[in-house]
Amino acid sequence: MVTITPFFRFRLLALLAAFIFAMVSCGKDDPVNPDNPDNPNNPDCAKCPDCPGCSDDPGVTDEFGVSLTEIRFNGDEDASLIVVRTKEKWTASASAAWVQLSATSGDGNTGFLVTTGANTGFPRTATLTISAGGKTKQIPITQHAADKIAVTVGNATFNMIYVEGGTFLTGSNVHYDATVSGFYMSETEVTNAQWQAVMGKLPYDDVDFSQYTISEEDMNGAKQPVCWVTWNEVNDTFMPFHDGSFKVAEKSGCPIIPMSINNSAAIFEDHLPIIKKAHVIIEYGKPIYMSELKPEQKKRIGDYVKTIIMETYFKNKELV
Repeated sequence: MVTITPFFRFRLLALLAAFIFAMVSCGKDDPVNPDNPDNPNNPDCAKCPDCPGCSDDPGVTDEFGVSLTEIRFNGDEDASLIVVRTKEKWTASASAAWVQLSATSGDGNTGFLVTTGANTGFPRTATLTISAGGKTKQIPITQHAADKIAVTVGNATFNMIYVEGGTFLTGSNVHYDATVSGFYMSETEVTNAQWQAVMGKLPYDDVDFSQYTISEEDMNGAKQPVCWVTWNEVNDTFMPFHDGSFKVAEKSGCPIIPMSINNSAAIFEDHLPIIKKAHVIIEYGKPIYMSELKPEQKKRIGDYVKTIIMETYFKNKELV
């Protein structure tokens, strides 16, 4: 159940007022205007020439239309008014439970509200389907992500802040546009408590602190940022490989070349801002041709390629 706040109630009233105005300005029950004998029931239709159903052409029995082509909600509870213009009976439905409709059917020109509660997670999408007289309109619905979410692992909480995606100018000597999707970023650096909740132990649980100026209490504080973690250790976790990214190889017939790189962070990232000589291993795997794979391997091509790269990576990790 959605709790109606005063601000949300005000928005609903404003939308209802707009709906009443829209229906009055282009309604089928307008009084007869003696100055407009050719269209006595719709004297004000000149005010809305694009209004379906208001045509002077006697051959047109019904023009089905809706007032919106898309609906975009902010991350809070929100509402939008949509007007159905038709002479027929109509029905409406939403593809997701988080979208509520004030009406799901009607007869003739009608307006109804599309509402949603506050989003508590990632951006979400749905589709509003309206049908009348054998015709169908589909209106995409999107809702902005929550500005902040909390993810709990064990007894540790990660407070994540949403970063809006977009296209940005990047590069130093050569500038180019980079486009990124929206994402969540931790509000703070990863703390000892968060690291331990996920990994099971801290990087310095077995360290003899007698040789350091910092005390074990200062280092192991739950809210202290975790340290003594290298780039390689963090990146030993492989993110999912999406099957869709391999479609080009499948359609073009080009092979997929699995490649793994070990210890490249030892050159620079592990000890910013100093550049050092390092032993780096780069290995190219056997070409993978989609046409030679079994149906199950094609279906899960992302996992198939990921497994090959992971096996090579961890094999070579022992050689660094």
